[in-house]
Amino acid sequence: MPVPTAPSTHDPDAADVLRARAGDTAAFARLVRKHTRRAYVVAQTIVENHADADAVIQRAWARAWESLDQVDQSLAFAPWLWRLVASTARERKRHAPARAGGRAADDLVGQDERGDAVTAALSALSERRRQIVVFHDVHGIDHGDIATTLDLPVSTIRSELTLGRRQLHALLGNRPTDNDGMACAAGPGGEFLV
Repeated sequence: MPVPTAPSTHDPDAADVLRARAGDTAAFARLVRKHTRRAYVVAQTIVENHADADAVIQRAWARAWESLDQVDQSLAFAPWLWRLVASTARERKRHAPARAGGRAADDLVGQDERGDAVTAALSALSERRRQIVVFHDVHGIDHGDIATTLDLPVSTIRSELTLGRRQLHALLGNRPTDNDGMACAAGPGGEFLV
């Protein structure tokens, strides 16, 4: 069977997407290995716990396999996948019963006094604002990728990030800050988070 050629695009995943569309499971496995970590970050940031994030990732990859023919070849695969993961996570969150504890912020900031304060402050943000702050300031995802993932304009991402940081600063009072003026908390290893 001849190997399909990739369309002319800047997407580094185009060849694997085309091969996976033709039924090449090894090509799909490469996509899974390459993109699962970022997909997990997207899922966990939205559903706020590990168990649901794992379930979201499983469902999202199954949906991706079933929907490969819907990937627009003029666009990159990764943003399409992140949007699919975000949609799957939002659906799971809407239909899953509320869980006590297990919040992503708890996992990120440690359990000391400052970590508890940051967790509480993050919880006080609107869901969208919290997701944007965590995506950007905790996971280092750039504005454009967040905008694609959440299906929002980049200007909204920048605005929400600024407002979220200001709200966190006000909620946390005189906490140490990083170079961006973002309130910090020491993680379990002494590193500064959020």
